Amino acid sequence: MLPRYRSILNKIHRRGTVDIAWPNGVVDRVGDGSEPHAAVRLHGAMTPLRIALNPVLGLGEAYMDGTLTLEGETDILALLKVAATN
Repeated sequence: MLPRYRSILNKIHRRGTVDIAWPNGVVDRVGDGSEPHAAVRLHGAMTPLRIALNPVLGLGEAYMDGTLTLEGETDILALLKVAATN
């Protein structure tokens, strides 16, 4: 995980699980390991910053412009469930 985002994610993400594939190829798991679960891949060096600065707007914009893609069995509803629990 990119170190500057670790403290932000640990503060805001307490329930559920998100697997994040960072733009540099590193994959991390955030959360307590419980359901709901989502897996995402971030594309582009600015995507993590856009999401960190304004999570609600940044997440939606990244999904719509393709710089955040859903991995495996994850659908948009699963990602929203994780976001709503935190």
